[in-house]
Amino acid sequence: MHHIITGRPRLFAAIVVALTAISCHKKDHGGTTPPADTTSSVADRTKDTLYYITKDEYLWTDALPDYNTFAPRQFSSLDAELEAIRAFKRDSLDPTQPRDHYSFLDDGTVSGELNGGVSGDFGFNINYYALDDIRSIYVYPGSPAGKAGVKRGWKLTAVNGDTSLYYDYNAATGHGTNYDRLVNAFYNSSSTAFTFLKPDGTSSTVNLTTATYSINPLLFSKIYNVGGKKIGYFVFNQFLSLDLVKTRLDSLFGAFSAAGVTDVIVDIRYNGGGAVETSEYMANLLAPSTVGTSLMYTEYFNSNLTNHNYNAVTKAMRLDNGQYKLSDEYDYLVANNRANFSKKGSLSPQHVVFIASYNTASASELLINNLKPVLPSWKQVGRPTYGKPVGFIGITVGKSDLYAISFSIKNSKGIGDYYYGLQPTEGSTREDAAEDFGDVHEVYLNEAFHALGITDTDLGARERAASFDPRAASPVGQGIPLRTFKGMVTRLPHQ
Repeated sequence: MHHIITGRPRLFAAIVVALTAISCHKKDHGGTTPPADTTSSVADRTKDTLYYITKDEYLWTDALPDYNTFAPRQFSSLDAELEAIRAFKRDSLDPTQPRDHYSFLDDGTVSGELNGGVSGDFGFNINYYALDDIRSIYVYPGSPAGKAGVKRGWKLTAVNGDTSLYYDYNAATGHGTNYDRLVNAFYNSSSTAFTFLKPDGTSSTVNLTTATYSINPLLFSKIYNVGGKKIGYFVFNQFLSLDLVKTRLDSLFGAFSAAGVTDVIVDIRYNGGGAVETSEYMANLLAPSTVGTSLMYTEYFNSNLTNHNYNAVTKAMRLDNGQYKLSDEYDYLVANNRANFSKKGSLSPQHVVFIASYNTASASELLINNLKPVLPSWKQVGRPTYGKPVGFIGITVGKSDLYAISFSIKNSKGIGDYYYGLQPTEGSTREDAAEDFGDVHEVYLNEAFHALGITDTDLGARERAASFDPRAASPVGQGIPLRTFKGMVTRLPHQ
């Protein structure tokens, strides 16, 4: 099974009939359809559509009330309506919280990034690692920050000349004076001056303007000859559409194989997911040569899709080209819900270590979960992952792209439902981002080497100076949540 992301004009199903044209259908499983009229606004009809499409494909559809009870037209916006939908399914361990933290509406940015491989921001990300310590955590080459020479590990000391960066976020209000100023300057501004303290003790101020650039998710790779082993290490930041990254992945794993690499460290600590097909492909590159065509995973859909029980809106919808029915597309996904391994490349690692964190989500968690049953030896270091064993089928509703949770996935052993994250096997250490990727002293990479039996003596690792260790200060939890896509997306077969 191959789930891929295609361009936005073809990725999403389009509504080709108005709700007023199908109002003759008196009742479906979603409740009575809106009354026929010629005066309702496009906005109201779009709210109806969002409800009906979600009612059909939403994984937790049983938690949703019928149309009359929910009354979608009461909401001021599609965002408000979707927020209300998300609230119905409650968390099993904490019923005060919704299970669905994931479904969202987008303006096309997600599709542009995953399929087009382009972004339009500063090209780097930051996070707090102590109350007074903010670090650059990664930088995309070719981005505004990359062109300006910004590196991972640089400490942010001022924004637009303002040095008031002390962490003052208030969980009760969701705000803080310094925190809000920083978030606005970083995420909501097109031009910002950043002042950094570099590891050599010098200061640098860079004036950055947002710009469009091509994303290369392979941020770093290296082969280490240490402790009598050849260890391949790479940092992969996002599962873009396979056609955008296949050549890079084939080249990387070809180099590992040619060098005689026996162990691999997969760094997906900031990888929020993306295209399921790319996660599958990487799993096939990392799988042992003996994997054959055994089961990799199974997708599970709700009872509406499984039983072909569609409401009038879904029955009337076709893809953008008008040739294929949305209901038939759903039927195909349900009938082809199992993916088998198909080994790629010649590398067959003896040991694999995954570096993960709270920012490791969805399609990257899928990679770990799918490989667990087949790898001869695996370990996970870092922190627990995000916890998102569910995915989306993208549908355009009005001018927005609806990403409503539509399926769950379990591996060949029937293991899934890791809503509280995949747990490290080697303890749980706080990252500090003080060193660049590939530095053997970097906290998580150092842990990964230890998991492979490599000692600090083998690595020549130095003792850290306490004054340079951000972990010596008070931790601040997740700091600034990364505003990166967290998900796995499948598409309909004829999109």
